[in-house]
Amino acid sequence: MTMGGAGSVFAWTLIHSAWQAALVAGGLWVVLRLIPGSMTRARTASASAALALVLGLGFATWIAIDADWQAHDACWSSESYALSNPARCTSHGVPLPAEALGIEGTDSGTRVVLPWAWITLSGIPGARIVGPAAVATTDWLAAVVLAWAALTVVALARLGMGFRKLRGVLRRSRPVSAPAPRALLRDALRRTRRTRPVALRESDEIGAPAVAGWRRPVILLPAGMCEALALGQLGCVLAHELAHVERGHFALNLVQRILECMLIVSPGALWISRRIREEREALCDLAAGGGPADRRRAYVETLLRLESLRAPAGPALLGLLGEGSLLRRVRRLLDGGTTRRREQVGRGLAATLVAALILFAVVQVGISAAAVSSWAVMEHDIDEREVPEFEIAAPAADGGAILQEPPASTRS
Repeated sequence: MTMGGAGSVFAWTLIHSAWQAALVAGGLWVVLRLIPGSMTRARTASASAALALVLGLGFATWIAIDADWQAHDACWSSESYALSNPARCTSHGVPLPAEALGIEGTDSGTRVVLPWAWITLSGIPGARIVGPAAVATTDWLAAVVLAWAALTVVALARLGMGFRKLRGVLRRSRPVSAPAPRALLRDALRRTRRTRPVALRESDEIGAPAVAGWRRPVILLPAGMCEALALGQLGCVLAHELAHVERGHFALNLVQRILECMLIVSPGALWISRRIREEREALCDLAAGGGPADRRRAYVETLLRLESLRAPAGPALLGLLGEGSLLRRVRRLLDGGTTRRREQVGRGLAATLVAALILFAVVQVGISAAAVSSWAVMEHDIDEREVPEFEIAAPAADGGAILQEPPASTRS
């Protein structure tokens, strides 16, 4: 490996996390196709669990590769460690005397099991493709880490500028002075039984209603929106934004944005994160506009009216506040009342079964491929060492220590 130990482990974790996230994203797409749009809580939980799985797989990959390489380095750097751990160190290609392996009846040469022999024995699909590709990638590990670091710094800088811009927007905003919107907000707060206050302000710098802040939340309205909307429509807007406040979505969104900066090289993880935000919007839509058909129709009319009033806003600000697909949100609201309870239960159970199968497959493939690449690079590392001639032994079929003397052969 061309980098230091921790740097190499981190680079390989980045590489594996990218395709692991793509697998998880594909599985999430299948699961969301099964769950009805009206089951917003289940869809939000599924998307959140998918992102947690991506992070968990990355952590597990780091642990697995780091443990393999620590054992590899210990076996090759300490003769006493190798002699006291013969089964482990022969699997890392360390030549050991036959007597150290418990092989009796011979005193000739040494015995070793090359790492790739263990992978070949395991029969992992695609091992003969992953292995050489992993060895060929070793020279690019430093470039992978540098590219990740550069993209992450840029993304974090953009997020920081967006947060700073948002603070400026809040500072320059002004309280809504009209009594009717303030009365609507008071009534909505009373229904939610929220004791902590929520400020209502308007700004010339945003194009759509939004929530900012988590300790002292503020509902921001575009300037002139209170006059442009009917009271019923304004009540729908405030109900939606209060749903965000009650669920702490601003803080969750900010944490999620930071994670996106760290996962900038993983398109699958970014797609999953976008779906989480969209499901949050749908969850708040259902909280504000669900129920009888008349209420849903009035809420859809409000969304369409808001879209006609929307003004362009800076991308850094929109990146913090977030927004969903209007067409998808409207369609899910209109379809929400047509999904029967029996159909919801059936599709929910099917989605659970499919999610369990996908979870098992993704974890198996993800960890196995990480092990294949790690051990292939270890063999490449062994090839670059000046090791005296020794005899190659096949690993035991049960994965344990060598139990019998292997036939003599030459190293290939």
